[in-house]
Amino acid sequence: MRRALGLAASAFILLLSPGCCAKKDRPTGLRAELEGVLAEMEAAYRSGDTTALKAVLSSYRYADMHNMAVSRLLPFDANTIKEMGADPLGLDDYRFVKLLENGDTAGLVYVRDEPGGRGPQKKPGVVFLVCRFVRESGGGKSGSIRWRSDSIGLMHANKYAEDGTEADYVPTKHMPEVAIDGVVRKAPPLCPMPDYRGKVSRMCYGYEVTLTINGILQHLSGGGGGEGQLVGGLRAGENRVRIETAPVKGAPSRKLEVEILVPLPGDKWKKVFEYKPAKGKAAAVHEAVIAMPPPKAE
Repeated sequence: MRRALGLAASAFILLLSPGCCAKKDRPTGLRAELEGVLAEMEAAYRSGDTTALKAVLSSYRYADMHNMAVSRLLPFDANTIKEMGADPLGLDDYRFVKLLENGDTAGLVYVRDEPGGRGPQKKPGVVFLVCRFVRESGGGKSGSIRWRSDSIGLMHANKYAEDGTEADYVPTKHMPEVAIDGVVRKAPPLCPMPDYRGKVSRMCYGYEVTLTINGILQHLSGGGGGEGQLVGGLRAGENRVRIETAPVKGAPSRKLEVEILVPLPGDKWKKVFEYKPAKGKAAAVHEAVIAMPPPKAE
């Protein structure tokens, strides 16, 4: 996939290229600086230059992109980078709304009308585009402290509030990836190329869940059900699974199911792990081992 999607109510997170910067007015100050970062990032995607991309992305985002690529058994090279950035958002279709700043995080918010309206009644809708930036060093002797692109998110909303006024962007807990919260996330370690790619399927109600495979934290944004790429994949031999759960206070019901699957020929999937505790009986910590044979030569 060219865009990593996070499941959330009326929202999803786009981790990759934002496309060209909106030029409907003349930005100044911090906004101009941040839009310059977006333009610089787009150029890095087009060139496929890993050095240029590393210079403009946050350390967290660069490592996450690397890990998502190798998890698909793809080398993190120029061709992969160009593919990841080949689907621009097109900021020329948006109108600038506001600049947000909190410590070493900042955000640009844009809006456009949603074609066709929202829901069965086709109510007028809008799409907010939120670009999150962090201020950090690039590391090493030559790594300067500067603003770097961290995450990009879209939020769908009704165009008008109940009182008839035009809706404003309001940050939501369902989009933690673009929270302008002053937190600069630590970069995960770079994953080696796995032997198997895979996906995680989960159904989670009434629990906060943390899942790690071989020490690599998996993306489980939002509650409810869904599936996503298995970050780091699986290797031949033993793969250690750790699931940590904490009950959500006041939840009306509790249900937890976690599955890990690997692909088979013909667009089919094989389940290699399942955790399905009795309703309301999930352990605080559940650990297991997935044993995988050496992959067959193609």
